[in-house]
Amino acid sequence: MQELSVGTINDPPSIPAQPSEMPYTGERLVTGVASENMMEHLHRYGLAIDLCDGKVVLDIASGEGYGSSLLSRRALRVYGVDISSEAVEHASKKYQAANLKFLQGRADAIPVADHEIDLAVSFETLEHHDLHDEMMRELRRVLQADGLLIISTPDKRYYSEEPTYKNEFHVKELYEAEFRDLLERHFPNVRVMHQRVLYASVIEPEACDCGIDLYKGDYGKISKIRGIEKAPYLVALASDGNLPPLNPSLFDGTAIHLDMQLKRDQDLRRREVEVFCKEAELSKIQKLLPLQIYRAIRNPIKKLLGRQVH
Repeated sequence: MQELSVGTINDPPSIPAQPSEMPYTGERLVTGVASENMMEHLHRYGLAIDLCDGKVVLDIASGEGYGSSLLSRRALRVYGVDISSEAVEHASKKYQAANLKFLQGRADAIPVADHEIDLAVSFETLEHHDLHDEMMRELRRVLQADGLLIISTPDKRYYSEEPTYKNEFHVKELYEAEFRDLLERHFPNVRVMHQRVLYASVIEPEACDCGIDLYKGDYGKISKIRGIEKAPYLVALASDGNLPPLNPSLFDGTAIHLDMQLKRDQDLRRREVEVFCKEAELSKIQKLLPLQIYRAIRNPIKKLLGRQVH
């Protein structure tokens, strides 16, 4: 399986000029924090990078700047636009490239000329304001006639309602039908896809034209592999007759993973309580026994507790 780099083609590369990080508030991703949300964003940027070769790209709500930086490795030129002056200042210092520029601006007032953009990227922007039609009109203004928009937003039903979760930074979330209707009011061709983080088992047929594209990486680089790599197990069909067709498939193990994680956390807390109790007993023994006897038994007891012996 050939690994295709999706972050190292265009010159000059982005250079981290300043190692400092923005404070993490929960409103936007920062590179010092790894999370499930990180996987979601990097996967989307992986798709966008594959679409940006030689193009002028707008990254609206560019935030910390890592996404614009990744796009600049393949794009002709990238504008990272964010409403926060702090984010723009930070990104301009941290990510520097001749074809990368960070600008302060709003989603409904984008500081880019008419029809300058080939590809517009908007990840997790809509839900932070309620000027949705105004934003779409601005995107149509800056996009070329055949320009492409790749955009994401949480589905209110599964993001908020079913888990009874409220994101304090969200102003107006959309249901899937509302999201589709918004896009179709402004663009003649729309395709809505679904994204979810899974902890899963993957089975991929050996010869399959619809093989899986696997994205992986971090805030500094995203790579794409056609199909799964280094699979430790083989699954086969065998027959004297025709074999039935099989599509690539996933087994969703999210519930199993979360259950295992819960049990690990409970076991860790139980062990912490046990260690705390034994340390309290050890401290009590220290006070009751003569110093010489305590010193004689201290190290063996520490070894039993798994503590470092000096």
